[in-house]
Parts: sequence; C-alpha cells; structure tokens
Amino acid sequence: MAQYRKKKILVVYANFISNKESSKWCYSNFLNYRSLQRATTVRKQVIGFMRRFRIPLKSCDGDVTLIQKCVASGFFANAARLSPDGQYRTLRDSLVLAIHPNSILCKYSPQWVVFQEVVETTKTFMKDLTVIEQTWLPEIAWVFLLFCNVFQV
Repeated sequence: MAQYRKKKILVVYANFISNKESSKWCYSNFLNYRSLQRATTVRKQVIGFMRRFRIPLKSCDGDVTLIQKCVASGFFANAARLSPDGQYRTLRDSLVLAIHPNSILCKYSPQWVVFQEVVETTKTFMKDLTVIEQTWLPEIAWVFLLFCNVFQV
C-alpha cells in the first residue's frame, strides 16, 4: 500500500507539471500548490547540480525507493525514529520532535524518517519528511551511526 501511495505522488507531480504548474488545477484537485512549487524548485536545483558536476540525468523509472535512498543519503544527519513512547527522537542528539500536522505522514506514523526543516511553535515539528528504512542507514552513513552509537557493532 505504501509503495502505491509513493507512485501516486509521482503521478500527481507529473500531472502538476503537465498542467503548467497551475494553482487553479491544484485547487480543483485539493492539492497544496506551494508544496508542489517547492518540489519543482528542488527538482530544478538538483538538475542544476547534476549538470554542473556532469552527472548524467537518469530517470528512476517509477522506483520511488531510489529517490528515498537519495534523500536519506543527503539528510542522514536529520534522521529520526519513532520511539516506544510514540515520540520521534533524532539519532544525533535524541531531540524530541513531532511530525508537522500539515504533513500527510502525520496520519501514518512511520518508524523512520529524515527531515529537512525544524519549526518550533507549540511543539518542535519536523517538516519536509521522507520515509526511510532503518537498514539503509548503515549503508549510507555508517560513520555517523558509530558516532551516534545507534547500532552496536
């Protein structure tokens, strides 16, 4: 089911682009225009970096796991896991965080996430989340994990 949702997100983004990034299209489809704009901005930045460093542009062909692993490799220092008490704690310093209430992930409580931003209001919230698998972290950030003493070696 989760893989279906991820692929649907890619389809929604493709439709947003094919509708010329229309705010009216977002409104009529009950989508957050600013979030889709942000995704477009990030995508353009990534493409710019890839061209700058002469990295070939290659599609993931709908394999969302590749995108998740890519994000995790860039934001591994912002990894957080759901603790038994129902709160998220960062791996780096055990800071207690919550998923921002505007996030769709707020309804699902994934076990592991990486985040791009922290916002403090009534609580300390994580924003711009990507769900990850615990098993990916030793592959992409083993030195960081040793430093944080997350996994016993």
